[in-house]
Amino acid sequence: AGDAAEGFNPAHDVCRALINAAVLLAQRMSGREIANFEFLLTEWEQQSPAPLHDERCLHWTLDDHSLFEKMAAARHYVELKDEIRHAIGRLGEEYFRNECLRRVVNPVPRYDTSKRPFYEIWGERQVSRGEYRSVIRLKEHILPLVDAIFHHATRASINRPAVVGRD
Repeated sequence: AGDAAEGFNPAHDVCRALINAAVLLAQRMSGREIANFEFLLTEWEQQSPAPLHDERCLHWTLDDHSLFEKMAAARHYVELKDEIRHAIGRLGEEYFRNECLRRVVNPVPRYDTSKRPFYEIWGERQVSRGEYRSVIRLKEHILPLVDAIFHHATRASINRPAVVGRD
């Protein structure tokens, strides 16, 4: 289980590609099905017409103690303090009581290149402010990386480990 590719943060999107590719490679090596789940980190920011929760999802509700621990951990995540404060302010703590893992059904990601991901828009804003020198782009940077990852995962030669004790 890991971050979903949401177009919000390029590192999350690359991590999802790495997880999916690792699962594919492990399945090829072992000949066994491996469960693969994703979780959304910014679903409230998405303007998606498709439902984000469907029959692929596993849901559960946190008890009061678990929710308290989750919120305390989030508030102590210094690197994401602004995002955490924004999310809690917009949605309230109760929103975060529900947990969801969504089964990945297509491990090779499909990207909508007709619209720019949020991280490009944010990057452009930061470049104009002098905060960043350049913008990470889906077509120029992320897609070639993802393509290379999946090329390796689907075409790499497999050296299955020898099974000791078999004739």
